[in-house]
Amino acid sequence: MKPEISRLRDLAAAPILSFLALSTGLAADLTLGVEPRYPAEQMAGEYKPLVDYLSRATGHKINLVVAPSYHSYWRDLRENRKLDIVLEDAHFVSYRNARFHYVPVVKVAEPASFTLVASDLLTDPTLNTLVGKRVVTMPSPSLGYAALTEMYPNLIRQPEVESLAKSWKDGVEIVFGGDAEATILPTPLAQQYPNLIPVGTSRDFPGAAVLVRPTLDPKIVGQIATAFLEAHNEQSLIDFNTGLFISQWVPAKAADYTGQDAVLKTFFGYRAN
Repeated sequence: MKPEISRLRDLAAAPILSFLALSTGLAADLTLGVEPRYPAEQMAGEYKPLVDYLSRATGHKINLVVAPSYHSYWRDLRENRKLDIVLEDAHFVSYRNARFHYVPVVKVAEPASFTLVASDLLTDPTLNTLVGKRVVTMPSPSLGYAALTEMYPNLIRQPEVESLAKSWKDGVEIVFGGDAEATILPTPLAQQYPNLIPVGTSRDFPGAAVLVRPTLDPKIVGQIATAFLEAHNEQSLIDFNTGLFISQWVPAKAADYTGQDAVLKTFFGYRAN
């Protein structure tokens, strides 16, 4: 057969093969929404190992969806922006599940907590002595910000909260630079800075979870769950997991997160279920 004829037959068959791949569910384009835990320009690079791993492990194309800020993330959540997969903290998991029926499939094995740490230039800092002082945090309604509001329930006696940090480590740099007296950090990160003084630690929250939209193909859901449950064996994810304090993923259920959205009640736009 002449090469020209063979090439024409291949071109003619391409649309049919594409249709068959779609109709049999061999591969799909899936969106993965994540919290803006890093500066916008870093997000794609920070999550690339996870996106690449999930694409290989599931056989589907995973497309990262990044909100430019926590304010945008919270708005998109309230407006139920369609996402196939979401990785987020407990309060958002609870809100998304209760109102839009997204289903948690796996979660980080360890609970999450946050520790308020102060500059070692302060003398014997306490929750009370930080009232009126500058405390830097990730913007609202990040879970760290929400945890800080629980530490200071009295609206009259609170620190001067500055939501300037673009990442948790950015908060540390702001304190070291003298532009704030304290910052709130994930507890595992706070423990890495012995020259910062622990002032108080939040309650434990359930670990971050992966949710899927309620209409996603159960077969794909199973593939996603399996990929996460086996992710601790993946060498390419070591730095990613370390950065987000993930040792292992375990199965999750909606009941694990019931009521965790209560910490969002003080933030603009919250609505009861």
